[in-house]
Amino acid sequence: MKMSNLCSCPKGTSATLVLMLALGVAGCVGCTAARNPRDMSVAENQAVAEADEKEADSKLCGMPADAAESGPCWGAQSERTRLEVSELRRKAAEHRNAAAVLKAEEEACSGVSEADRVQSPFSHQEDIVSVQPLLENLPQGGTRQAGAVIVFRKVPRLTATVFQKIIDCHLARDAAFGFDARELEYCPLNVNPLGFRKLKAT
Repeated sequence: MKMSNLCSCPKGTSATLVLMLALGVAGCVGCTAARNPRDMSVAENQAVAEADEKEADSKLCGMPADAAESGPCWGAQSERTRLEVSELRRKAAEHRNAAAVLKAEEEACSGVSEADRVQSPFSHQEDIVSVQPLLENLPQGGTRQAGAVIVFRKVPRLTATVFQKIIDCHLARDAAFGFDARELEYCPLNVNPLGFRKLKAT
């Protein structure tokens, strides 16, 4: 039997099949691309950090092993291995930091509704009564503008405690995920996150 009889595909089919396979392989190249730690959960970041640390230890033969079975640790002292280990340690630290920030965000936003998590309280302009300069007395006399006093009207179920919780949630989310400066340029939470004082109800 001739080799050509093994395939009875119509003319042109094999070329199309090869193209489809090639595209499939190319599409899978990105499947193993590293994910942004901010797009991962706390558990996922912790797992990746642990895996990177273990891989770094294995490259340096730092993990306990039976020398008779594992053999010599070739290349452990090479410059290439040193650079690879350094990068793995850096990635592990990045994922641990991301896990810590995301965990803080989860705790800060506990009890805050999804709507209040994604929408700044300062976007509710219809509930803002006034915005006035916050003046601070100077030791040598005179005053300077230190910020702003923003007064909200009485909103049902909104207390100073609830408002503070929402603000803390937004500050934690900004630290975890960042923010679009252009989209949120109206929001004072993103102007000076450390400049907020305790809220009070009157």
